Amino acid sequence: MIPIRLWAAIFCLLLVFPAITLAQLSPPTSQPSDEDAFVIGDRPPTQVPAGLGGAGANQDNNTGRGYGDGNLQLALLTPVQTGRTLNPQPTLFWHLSDATSLPVIITLSEEGNPKPLKTWSMSGEQPAGFHRIDLANDRVTLRQGIVYECVVALVPDPRRRSKDVVAIGFIELVPDEKGLAAQLSKSRRIERVAPLASAGLFYDSVAEAMMAIEANPTNPAAQAYRTDLLAAMKLTEASSSDVRAH
Repeated sequence: MIPIRLWAAIFCLLLVFPAITLAQLSPPTSQPSDEDAFVIGDRPPTQVPAGLGGAGANQDNNTGRGYGDGNLQLALLTPVQTGRTLNPQPTLFWHLSDATSLPVIITLSEEGNPKPLKTWSMSGEQPAGFHRIDLANDRVTLRQGIVYECVVALVPDPRRRSKDVVAIGFIELVPDEKGLAAQLSKSRRIERVAPLASAGLFYDSVAEAMMAIEANPTNPAAQAYRTDLLAAMKLTEASSSDVRAH
């Protein structure tokens, strides 16, 4: 029987992270730092955060998910409405339920502007699990006052892009008016997840959770946390525990 506390954590995460759109990271070779540390008992937030727009527990982000042949699910980790970040160069995460050899094209654009700021193209087999796009590595910087659109597409036929399997999310850079980043600077990554989610900072909250998990590939507490996240986000995967960078 699943403990009541675990059910509570999963239910609340469905409210915190109501939606996703569907990539992976090689496990680190060094020991995790104190900032990345996990301990037994670390679990996803168990309190409903305030100020996070989006769907309730029974709603999905249908623009953030795409479905291909053979029940392949593509998801971009994004809220139903525009997600906010304090980071001008945020890390974005997407997910595949199973491996695919379809080409992947990711674009980041200003909403309403047909010309992308940045395009990532990937060929070859992409494994199941989480993947990330690090805007800092690619020198892409967001500006305040602009809503950005991120599109992840699996491309079955480059000549007929209408057949693409697509996941879409929206991002907005906001000012840190309450000095939250400074308040959390000495906390462990995993301890920052709930306060950031409560402040409506979806992308920052997800990034802290994913980076902490990534830094602890063999830690049972980290893997239990990852399992809870998958369940809360209604994600499945054939087999993977890594996050892959592109």
